[in-house]
Amino acid sequence: MSTRDHAASCSANKVAVPLNDTQAHVSYLMALFQALQESGVRPESFTAAFTRLSFATGKAADKGVKLRALRQSCEDVVHLQTELQQLQNFRLEEADRLAKEMRTCQRKINKAIQRYSTYTRNCSVCPLLEPQVQQVRMDRIRLDNAMTDFQSTRSSLVGQLADLEGVLEETGKDIVQGRCLINSSIVDAFEGRLQSTTAFILHTI
Repeated sequence: MSTRDHAASCSANKVAVPLNDTQAHVSYLMALFQALQESGVRPESFTAAFTRLSFATGKAADKGVKLRALRQSCEDVVHLQTELQQLQNFRLEEADRLAKEMRTCQRKINKAIQRYSTYTRNCSVCPLLEPQVQQVRMDRIRLDNAMTDFQSTRSSLVGQLADLEGVLEETGKDIVQGRCLINSSIVDAFEGRLQSTTAFILHTI
């Protein structure tokens, strides 16, 4: 069966309603588009054809624009969720690395203090202690540098989370004003996760 015959068949299955010429053309085109779509033609091809031919698609075009906007909004939310997850993973990795370095440095400091206390109680001076103290000083400098880097990263993360929170807030406004069809509960969930993550980072040493 040809595409035109299929379109005619689709039109014949519907209830006959008196139509004027314009309505008849529109009805025929809709049946034709449905037949083309069922034949494997993608909806994007219709939009591209209308754009090239400068056709006024009316409500169908508005619906296509809304669908594309909705699809883009969904993609933005998914991308935002991915970035948030990456930021959270990075924050956890940095916090874990810093905690390990601090524990290592603390053990070295405690060990050096114990040895120093032992030697001072015995009123003896051990030349071997000086290299160890020097190593502790170097470890302390390295830890201070690591802390500086961590604070810088923490500030950057807080700024990025603030930007993401702004994006979610704008998305929520779009939902309220009817410019976006995403479920508001999704945005609320993302916003709650952002707030908890930001609070955790702000209270992280």
